[in-house]
Order: sequence, then structure tokens, then C-alpha cells
Amino acid sequence: MRTANNWKDYIILDTSDGEKLETWGGVSLVRPDPQIIWKTERTDPLWRNADGHYHRSNQGGGKWEFRRKLSESWNISYGDLTFNIRPTGFKHTGLFPEQAVNWDFMADKIRNAGREINVLNLFAYTGGATLACAAAGASVCHVDASKGMVQWARDNAAASGLSDKPVRWIVDDCEKFIAREIRRGRKYDAVIMDPPSYGRGPGGEVWKLENCVYDLVKLCSGVLSDEPLFFLINSYTTGLSPSVMGYILGSVLTDRFGGRVSFDEIGLPVRSTGMTLPCGSTAIWEAKYSLPHIHSHMPCCCAACNKCTNYTSIITEIKGVINMAKNERFIKTYSQGKLVETEIWVDKETGVNYLYRKDGYSGGLCVLTDKDGKPVVSTAEEIANLK
Repeated sequence: MRTANNWKDYIILDTSDGEKLETWGGVSLVRPDPQIIWKTERTDPLWRNADGHYHRSNQGGGKWEFRRKLSESWNISYGDLTFNIRPTGFKHTGLFPEQAVNWDFMADKIRNAGREINVLNLFAYTGGATLACAAAGASVCHVDASKGMVQWARDNAAASGLSDKPVRWIVDDCEKFIAREIRRGRKYDAVIMDPPSYGRGPGGEVWKLENCVYDLVKLCSGVLSDEPLFFLINSYTTGLSPSVMGYILGSVLTDRFGGRVSFDEIGLPVRSTGMTLPCGSTAIWEAKYSLPHIHSHMPCCCAACNKCTNYTSIITEIKGVINMAKNERFIKTYSQGKLVETEIWVDKETGVNYLYRKDGYSGGLCVLTDKDGKPVVSTAEEIANLK
């Protein structure tokens, strides 16, 4: 399980009998959680004296009971990001803290991409992922069907000092928006989506996420750029396991882009037990390497940099790749593209990784480097797993 354990302003103090005891920037709340089926003893006195307690109704829905008058809203922070917290009529507060583990992943990928990244955030709610990506340097298109949620996200951006960042705030049906973006030919390097478990279509028809998620991923793949960075799906749907979401991402994206898929539950630490409360599921497709960043380290004898026409060197290097294919000492671990080919080769004896790129009649071969300019070297265990 991937755990969001870097929070300072949010804590789960305890969990028991369908409820969790939390503090949000010093404000204590008790809220229902159907996954908490254990009935451990409630020893923390805040269980009885929490500032707010959301009670479920047998008829559906519920209501808040407040033991002291709270501000209509207040702010909490995660790193440099600031969020406006406001108890709503449906138990929520405007933020899902477990998503911080995904924000950290996205921000890291964007900062280390070595190029400008354009992100599409669908079903974007109050903008946690939007803010994380924008703060990391990406341009973001934030889409949600609720005007109120989009405004809440804009307020969070302002509170975080990100109002001047390149974010498009869109109030629209996500599927309709994607279809229009495809017709317009607009492309994105990363897609994030956190669709609801169920909803209603344009004609009022009821749909369930598990019945529609494949078609949704397939549709979204139509707006991906030629060299996408990642595609992330989050779900709180009980009947949709992380491995199923991972399989869907793999079946739609890996044949076209290569890369790799990971999937797992995400959760939050519980102070009273030291264990982790599962809160949802995430599946991620990601490019195995950040290719444009790698290109910046290619020597000038590679025609991909468009700085020289040393064709003798190019031909020599292309012949070297052909020899690699014939030599069992080398193994190809990554391949992308047809007209413009990009491949990664590993020397099984030394572990050194090589990047090969061919565009028409020109191409180049060089040692693959990481973000610090150091050669990428696979471990013996990694090489054994490639065989």
C-alpha cells in the first residue's frame, strides 16, 4: 500500500466501528467510513468531545453535530500547498488527504521531466492534483462538471499563491470535453482522472464506473501526446480493484507507448495503532524514461539534436545497434515509435544502459544518463529479471 505519510496538518487519531477520528489543522472531526468494520475500544477522549461529528441517517444522507461553533471554513497546508476546508452536507470536507501520495508522485515526475508538461486533470474536484502539478511547473487543464467545485479549486490556488500559474479552469462534462479536445487536436503529456463511482449520463441514464472505465480510458488516450509522461486513475469504487484498473491501463497504453504500469491501494497512517487505513485505489501508467531529458545529454554526433550532420558517426552508431541485436550480451528493454524510433538497450555484462534514437535516415546512440548526468546502470537483480 502507498501511504500518504507526509502530512503535518492532518492526522487520523483513531478508527473504530465505522468511524474515524481526525484532526484538520487542529479541528477534530468524527466522520463515517464503511471500511472500518473493526470495533476496537475508543480510548481517546476526543471521540466524545470532537468539535464536529457527522451522523449517518437510516434514511440516507446525514447531518453534522457541532460541539462548538466553527469557522465556516479554515485552511490547512501540505508542503507549499494550502487548502480551504469546509464541512459539507455529505460528510466531506473538500479534500481527500490520502491523495497526497499521488500529488508527490506527479510533482516528482513533472520536475524531473526535463521539458514542459501539459496536464489534463479530469473530475478534478477542488484541485489537489491541479495545484501539485502547477506548483511543479506544469500547465494544467482542470475540468469538473460542478461550477462550485471549480471555484473552490480556484480559491485553493489563490491561497497557495498559484493564481498566476498556467491553469485553464473548465466547467464541463468530462467525456464531452475530451471528445471536443480530440476534434480540436489538442494533446496532453499527462492525464489524471478521479471519476465518481456512479453518475448520470447526458440523457439522464445511470452509469457505473466499473462498466464505463475502459471506454473512458480509451477515449482519454486520444488526447495523449506522442511522448506522454504518465496516466493516473484513482477510484473509490469497491467493485473496481487496483489490479483491474492497472490491467485496463496496460491494455490501452503499453502497446502504443511502452512504459510500465503499477497499481495499489492508497492509505493514511493511524496514530493510535501505527497501521495504515486503506482509503482508495490508484493505477498508474508511466513512461519508463523521460526521453526529452535524456536527449539533452546526447553527444552532438547524434542527429536527433539537429546540431550537426556527422553522417559517418551516425551510420557507425546505427550499425552498432544492429550488432547489439545480434549479440546476446545486449538486451532491448524499451521500444517506442515507428517513424521516430526510440529504444533502450542494456549491456548484461556491465549493466550500462544505452539510448538509441532514429528519425528517418538519421539517428544516434549514446549512454543513457539520469537527471544528474550520470550513466544509468542496471543492477544484477534487474538484469536477471530482464532475461
